[in-house]
Amino acid sequence: MEPPIAITISLTLEQLDVLRFLVREATASYGEPFKDFDRLKKGDRVVVETQDGWFVYELEKDKIVLPSDTWVIDPVPGDPGAIPTEALITLTTCNPRWASYERWIWWGTLVETRDRTQGPPAELAERGEA
Repeated sequence: MEPPIAITISLTLEQLDVLRFLVREATASYGEPFKDFDRLKKGDRVVVETQDGWFVYELEKDKIVLPSDTWVIDPVPGDPGAIPTEALITLTTCNPRWASYERWIWWGTLVETRDRTQGPPAELAERGEA
């Protein structure tokens, strides 16, 4: 069994209570935080850490688009003007690696929130980061 993929995102926010969370990063930028982006798959979990706790999102679908396809970061992707009803995350990076003529997008849904008193989520414990 392969170890979980590490995409570490640490934020300092008072609250992350918005219905939409977006992370855009180059696969080949300093530290290469998205270097394993191509290994992500449906059902993988993404953990976002804030000063108050953790937010766990489950990835649901991906798509490769043109850089001009800005609809991917709409509050409800693909449904302009719609009012969001669930907390979503969008991860976006350049595709292919070392190029920028496409964007690879992953969308996921919030499945768990944990405050500091509850300790880190199981996904971090599995990686030995708890």
